[in-house]
Amino acid sequence: MKNKYHIFGFVLILFIFLMKIIVYNQCLAASYYVKNGGDDNKQGLSDDEAWATIGKVNNFKFSDGDAVSFKRGDTFADATLLNPKVNNFVIQSYGEGKKPIIDGNKIQPIRIYGDIKIKNLTIKDIDISGSNRYENKDNNITLQNINNLIISGVIGDGKATGGFGKNAIGIKDCEGNIIIKECVLSNWGPEKIPSGGTDFMGIAIIDINIGLVEIYNNKISNIEADCVHLYRCSVDTHIHDNLFWNAGENIIDVKASSNCQIYRNEMYNTNAFLGIGGQGGKTFIVVHSVISAPDCQVKNNKIYSNYFHDTIDGEAIHLGGEPNAVEGIDIYYNKFVNCKGNIRILNTSGLYFYYNLLINPIGNSESYGKDMGGIYLNNGAVGTNYIYSNTIYNGQGTCKQLVCLAHSGPEGVHIINNIISQAIDDPNFISIYWMGHGQTPKIENNCLYKKGGGNIVKWKKNYYHSENWNDFLKICPDNIFDNPQFIDITLNRFELLPASPCIDKGVPLDDKFSYGLSYNQEPFFSEVLQQNEHGSSWEIGAFVYGISKPKNLAIIY
Repeated sequence: MKNKYHIFGFVLILFIFLMKIIVYNQCLAASYYVKNGGDDNKQGLSDDEAWATIGKVNNFKFSDGDAVSFKRGDTFADATLLNPKVNNFVIQSYGEGKKPIIDGNKIQPIRIYGDIKIKNLTIKDIDISGSNRYENKDNNITLQNINNLIISGVIGDGKATGGFGKNAIGIKDCEGNIIIKECVLSNWGPEKIPSGGTDFMGIAIIDINIGLVEIYNNKISNIEADCVHLYRCSVDTHIHDNLFWNAGENIIDVKASSNCQIYRNEMYNTNAFLGIGGQGGKTFIVVHSVISAPDCQVKNNKIYSNYFHDTIDGEAIHLGGEPNAVEGIDIYYNKFVNCKGNIRILNTSGLYFYYNLLINPIGNSESYGKDMGGIYLNNGAVGTNYIYSNTIYNGQGTCKQLVCLAHSGPEGVHIINNIISQAIDDPNFISIYWMGHGQTPKIENNCLYKKGGGNIVKWKKNYYHSENWNDFLKICPDNIFDNPQFIDITLNRFELLPASPCIDKGVPLDDKFSYGLSYNQEPFFSEVLQQNEHGSSWEIGAFVYGISKPKNLAIIY
């Protein structure tokens, strides 16, 4: 018993000693001030004693826990802000007015890296605008070899015409928690790609394989290439609650990366944006492997509860690449409105696409097949993929084939419990087209509706419609062709009326798919209902018919 008390006493004394060290270090930490008109010969410990230049900051020997504060309303351009070589360091603003500018047109604003890893760096409320400098053609913020990083409230307007700067924020070989929040980045890169094929991005995250990445509450727009670019990353990454618009290549590029969750983001393009990316096609999200990273797997990624609209060109979601397949990706509870190509699937295995709402798909570009704009499964599918319980409606779009299976892959695709409603009375507009390549797809328990009762399905070279529907049921059983009876399509209300033929007509699936949409929430789906709310079976389509109180997604997942 004595030994037990002695050990307890030793631990208590050690704890008190360590706490004293922490408190002592915090007492030693200081905030240093920098402003236009300051004096580098002063102590820098107050506004009256503020330094004048970044050069002074770079040459000063800081201690752990120190901060450097730049005065709001001022502009600094004498030197790049370099590595402080201490831990728990903060770069921030002080005073009132506009955030202080470290002028990217004249210098690279911030470059912090080195052989010795620093811990707990915070950069907040700084303006890094400008990228027309002729030297240091690197990111406006370059960060490398840092453990735990917060970037908050940073503004960056590239304003580039010649394309000399690169990315707004570039992070490589860091670890720990990497947080990027409440930043506004816009107008990055020239309108046309410069010689040499350089891409200009809002945020580039490269080689992060220990810790966590979280990117949220940002506004990123008018980026020549990608708004957010992940390359060779395997850590848990959460990209959520952001507003993205106008990317010349991809809004989010998940390249040779795994374990990324993308949710509650709004993404769109406008005709006013003229940016042209290096190899992309103004796609919202692309998840793919690349030959330059053959050892990197692309798996366990999720895309859910996003609002995609008005793609203008390219697809909303593009899956696939070489040399590795995209594996085990879930896409659910998303809303697609007026998108030219909602999802294109190549070299993918284990895709689960479920409880999504697709409204008025637009026919894709000539190079990808102008008639295809809803779900397009192309050559290269390598495993079984699953399309469950979605609602796809076309009343105004130009998409002639809402689901096009150019190649269903060697293991096929399962299309079950979906409403696929082609409400344009034109014989060339159909719900599903299988070209006959790959394993015969499994298409069961769907509502495949065609206004006017014309052609509903094209199966190889044969068309099926209401008059020969029984022949189609011999190939694909338990599908119906009745009007699904939505509440009000003029208001984008695609919940089911009480008399809908889709209620209780779906087939029960795994528990993973037991919660469907409850009503058309704006702008994101955040509440769901459990299947079997109304009767003994499941509904066809994305919406569950029920009267109980919906549950929040955060509780279910």
